Amino acid sequence: MNKPPSIRNIDSSILDGADDYEAYVYEYIHVVLGHRYIGSKKGLFDGTYWHSSENAEFLSIFGGLEPVLDLKIINYGFYKDMQNLESKLQSEVNAKSNPDYYNQSVAPTGNKPLIQIEVCKNIVAHIHHLIDEGKYKLEDKNKIYALDRLQVRVEDDIEHIQRIKERAEESGIEFTKPVIIWEEMSPVNVGEDLIGDGGHTLGGVNQIDNIPKVKTIRLPKSFTDEYNLTIWDLRYIGNLLNPRSEFIKKERTDGDALKLLMGLKEQGQDINLKRTKIGRDLLQGLGFKGKKVGRLIEKAENDYANSIFKKSGQVIAKYNPSTHPKNWKRLQDRADSLRNDRTIVITFCTAYYSKIVAEIIHEINKKGNENKYRIIVLYFHNKQPNKDQWDQKWHQKLKDQIKNKGGLFDKMMPVKWNDGKNILEFGRELITSEMDYTIPDIDNG
Repeated sequence: MNKPPSIRNIDSSILDGADDYEAYVYEYIHVVLGHRYIGSKKGLFDGTYWHSSENAEFLSIFGGLEPVLDLKIINYGFYKDMQNLESKLQSEVNAKSNPDYYNQSVAPTGNKPLIQIEVCKNIVAHIHHLIDEGKYKLEDKNKIYALDRLQVRVEDDIEHIQRIKERAEESGIEFTKPVIIWEEMSPVNVGEDLIGDGGHTLGGVNQIDNIPKVKTIRLPKSFTDEYNLTIWDLRYIGNLLNPRSEFIKKERTDGDALKLLMGLKEQGQDINLKRTKIGRDLLQGLGFKGKKVGRLIEKAENDYANSIFKKSGQVIAKYNPSTHPKNWKRLQDRADSLRNDRTIVITFCTAYYSKIVAEIIHEINKKGNENKYRIIVLYFHNKQPNKDQWDQKWHQKLKDQIKNKGGLFDKMMPVKWNDGKNILEFGRELITSEMDYTIPDIDNG
């Protein structure tokens, strides 16, 4: 890789074997002054991008001929995660005002909401008020049917459309809901109108020849401009606009919620419950409650991660004796290959941290393991949220609690080992080893 003359060394070893990631975080170090610059970049590290600093001193050094800068790639992964890491690292050292850093500002996190939840709720209330007041128009159904449509459901519900058709055949359009139209907001045909809700009603009425009109409520472009509404706001409003009780009702499905969350993930929105309230607030606004919220968010994160891996023919490996016996056998074979007269091996999913610690203690105290001083934790993830939490918290906590200074092993007596000639003493060791997180899609058996 060609590099500017001001860069002495590039340490990109963390990227070895990584060819499918969204972004990375990097750091420059001035080898003489010790000054630093932290940044992130969406895309692969391929030598076509070096930094985005506007600091005059750094620009002068970078553009010079003296090799005084070392560049290191700190981490890589999803774009929003790298945005968050960049912001975290800069904030920890107060890089904006720290004289040892060339950064002139602290980067924002990747958690800025893509949807104005409260604004959307107020607009839904406004729309319901217009409906209650009968402030809708009657328009040619064929012209409305031809407009672009904002698809907020996973798929059309044919049974629901048929029920609307049958009710309209009995009583006309009196009990049908208005079609909501966002003027000049089509993302496909710029400047054209967009149906934001009421597609099922339109689909039912459109099948009845003697009903030429449909109810419509139009929101002008000036309205969307006033509230700075984006296409994601309009999607959320469409999800919130469940029919009122006097209309034929079709509740939000899990699939609709997952479609919304997956779309936000694709735009870099963080929905993780441990880092942000965005996903929870969105789902609660749609009527989901309790543990259902967490389960939907976890599934969305896992499905999104799988969709990224599948682009390169990979999938998250499942280690389960019932559903994926081949993978389970791979796990057991790997564990057996590591076991010997000095080594204990335990296998665990990272979702169960407390059980891992308990199992280590149990195995140490187990009869027959008195002379085994090496403990290997062979772990696997099964889900993206598990992997995220393990990488960000639990893996380091396990090391701190068990093997690091002050941890459990540090306080235990050494293991005595008789080699036939001498009695040797060994301090206990903890080794963690990871099973393949992703494998070829065809091998996930």
